[in-house]
Amino acid sequence: MRTIVIGASGFVGRNIMKAISRESDVIGTQNSGKDSALMKYDMSKDSFKEKFGKYFWDHQEIMEHGNKFYGIIAAAIRQMEQVQDSSAEKLNIDKTIDLINDMVELKIKPVFISTSYVYEGVHEKYVETDKINPQSEYARQKSVVEKYLMENVKDYLIYRIDKIVDEFPKGDHLFNQWYDSIKKGDPIKCIKDQYFSPIFVQDVANAVAIGCKLDLSGIYNLSNNQPIYRAELARKFLHHMKRNDVPIIEGTLEELNLSSRPLRTNIDSSKFLRDVHKKGGEFKFTSMDEVMENFAGHVDSMRKYQQGHYINSPKNSEPANLSIDGKIEEK
Repeated sequence: MRTIVIGASGFVGRNIMKAISRESDVIGTQNSGKDSALMKYDMSKDSFKEKFGKYFWDHQEIMEHGNKFYGIIAAAIRQMEQVQDSSAEKLNIDKTIDLINDMVELKIKPVFISTSYVYEGVHEKYVETDKINPQSEYARQKSVVEKYLMENVKDYLIYRIDKIVDEFPKGDHLFNQWYDSIKKGDPIKCIKDQYFSPIFVQDVANAVAIGCKLDLSGIYNLSNNQPIYRAELARKFLHHMKRNDVPIIEGTLEELNLSSRPLRTNIDSSKFLRDVHKKGGEFKFTSMDEVMENFAGHVDSMRKYQQGHYINSPKNSEPANLSIDGKIEEK
């Protein structure tokens, strides 16, 4: 199996590449990063076929040994304030479709990272066969690429993913945003009545990896199947952080000055779990309580390290933001 991860320097792509590397010969790309382990690739102007075709030219390998090539598309403009621009639409739709066409010509199976926001967000639960009705520009752009794949590509894999979190206090994910609010002495702001099913980023990475390993095809929802209201998740987070004194403010999208998005994105991952099991695989999602417990443990370890009393981080994890020589690293 040979795999390329487009957007391997990002939050999701970085974790996917790490998981894929355990099972596959893998190449990772970056747009403007400086990671020497990744190859430069600018989707907005570079030809994928010209830049990477030589790595996937041996099609006899597929036919003779049953090996396959996979292209993980984890690159996109996601920021709500940028996604309205025509340049974002060009990259998220036009250039992504160009990339898919190049992959197909090179006999690379496209694996597209989509979003739970393609659903309308009014029902208690969504499965893959439910009608989509995106309520944000970002989700609309994702839905256009999904439609292109379904109508024009014979073999593809799409993952619709709900809110992604991490156990490390760095990067732009929900738990770290809440932690930043705590450090600043600010309240935690939550969208009122938002009901979702967040997922650990490592679970996303492992799900993508096992999907390629087992050669899954079609559309799959990815969540931990433990839906929760956003404010309730915030209360649990503060409990793990031992900061129940921090206030939680709930407001509508308008009151919080946020762009349009669905309020209910509880997506059901049963199809993914069932199909993995049918093909002889095993998969288990991580609970949010475990992720939050590890997050709090990493924060505590960092604090003690900085105070000169470092102790080990949570079991089987590395201390967040600490380099090998013990210095605190930047994001």
